[in-house]
Amino acid sequence: MLTEFFRNYPRIRVIDLLLSHPYTEYSKKDIAECADIARGTLYEFFDELNKYKLIKPTRKIGNTQLYSIDMDSLAVKALNAFQNILAATGIGEEVEVHGEVEDIDGLFNDIDKIFEDEMGSR
Repeated sequence: MLTEFFRNYPRIRVIDLLLSHPYTEYSKKDIAECADIARGTLYEFFDELNKYKLIKPTRKIGNTQLYSIDMDSLAVKALNAFQNILAATGIGEEVEVHGEVEDIDGLFNDIDKIFEDEMGSR
């Protein structure tokens, strides 16, 4: 969904992949392969994914570190909400969020609450 809006850049491909599969653990090699980018390209910006708390290390298998998207991150929550808004504009005035159908205004209220909760906890 994000690649349709932001175009087909490697960073967007990786973020779109991780958002689309929030419970999947990936090695760096897996991320590059699944996002269809070169490993060298991923390595150019991988540290930024950590820096902005978009990913988190999960576990190690042998010497291989696995990662998944950090669903507790404010940035990820905002990106996920934005992706839902993009989907909503594609299907009309309704979108499925957490198993319930809500209107766009309700979705924006959810986004506001995420930011208020996150900023209030600092």
